[in-house]
Amino acid sequence: MAGKKLCNALFIYWLILVVWQNNGDYVGSGNLALAIKLVLVLFLTVKFSQRSLAVRSPKLVIWLLFAIYMVVSLVVHGGGESSAIIFYLFPVIFTLLTFIFQENAEVDENSYFNFLRAVIVVVSYMAIYSLLFKTSYFANLFHLTSTYGNELSSFLVSSHEYGMYLVFGIISCVLCFAKASSTKMRVLYIIVILVFSLNLLATLSRTSILALVVFGLTFFLLSGKNRAKKYIVAAIIVFLAACILIPEVRSFTLTVVFKESNDAGRVIMWNGSIEHFKNASIVDQLFGMGNSETAEYVATTFGHGAVHNAFIQVLLVLGVSGEIWLVGCIISSLINGIRIRKIDKNYGALFIALTVSAISFLFTNTACIMESPIDSFMLTIFTITIPYYVSNSIYHNGMESKYSETHIHW
Repeated sequence: MAGKKLCNALFIYWLILVVWQNNGDYVGSGNLALAIKLVLVLFLTVKFSQRSLAVRSPKLVIWLLFAIYMVVSLVVHGGGESSAIIFYLFPVIFTLLTFIFQENAEVDENSYFNFLRAVIVVVSYMAIYSLLFKTSYFANLFHLTSTYGNELSSFLVSSHEYGMYLVFGIISCVLCFAKASSTKMRVLYIIVILVFSLNLLATLSRTSILALVVFGLTFFLLSGKNRAKKYIVAAIIVFLAACILIPEVRSFTLTVVFKESNDAGRVIMWNGSIEHFKNASIVDQLFGMGNSETAEYVATTFGHGAVHNAFIQVLLVLGVSGEIWLVGCIISSLINGIRIRKIDKNYGALFIALTVSAISFLFTNTACIMESPIDSFMLTIFTITIPYYVSNSIYHNGMESKYSETHIHW
């Protein structure tokens, strides 16, 4: 499958699940997601079964070991449930697509920006929906006395998921703004960024806001000479000035956005989960306690569905072996960005910044790269998978970038 077609297929998969959530039937959404994931796993397995024979990469051996490990985990912990099949096998296929067959998948610059524009359109629909049907969240935004229970989520399941999509929408707008040649389009992107930013504040999601800040700072430090740095500095100065000069903004930032340093019990949950891991058998420490067993422990002990930290969650479910896989995926993505930075300093900085922002999501969120839930899926393709395909096009074809040192448009 060509990289462009695969990029479109990944986007359409995410779009279908987003539209289904708009129906408000989350149970149906889960059933649909399960059906689509089963079809996707089968399709990709058949599609790439022959191509796998032609791949000559040391990474393939590592992937085969990981695949065997996940299949064994499925047999031991799956209990024959279809959802368990998806949980254990989807990361195997997703890892294959991202890190093994990326050598055969290329996404050129035009296709990449078409993907970014498509993301903007979908997130714009979410934002417009919020403005039309969730007006109370904006009217009371700067007069909140309690943060929890007042988070904006549009028509999605959680504010954390919505916040993630808004961050990706803002990043997409910034990139498309840099590429836009007409003043009219640049003004339009600025308006969209402001709308997305207002929605992001209304989500009250510290995780999403932090991820956006981390992305901006990383790109600022690693990119070449460009106007984007001026925009970042200007935004920081305006924000700090507003916090100092406007009491309402200062109060909103400290009390609402940072929630008065309230961690919502996350630290207790993290410490308890790590202690639970330490007390486990050596086999469970190495290979994990299983998804259903971990979910039951977290629910009965803390009253949550997950520990809100992907690294700890993977450690409990898949053990040290799974943690090595997760960290390995992140390191591979960072190495890819470093490699591309030698060719195009700004594109390399962009891909490194996307990976670092993904790491910030993993620390305080339930989403995890390479996993099947809709937010995890989008987190993976936006920050790792599709940038890998674009990097492949740059590396092999010398794709001329508008962000290169001699063709800068920031």
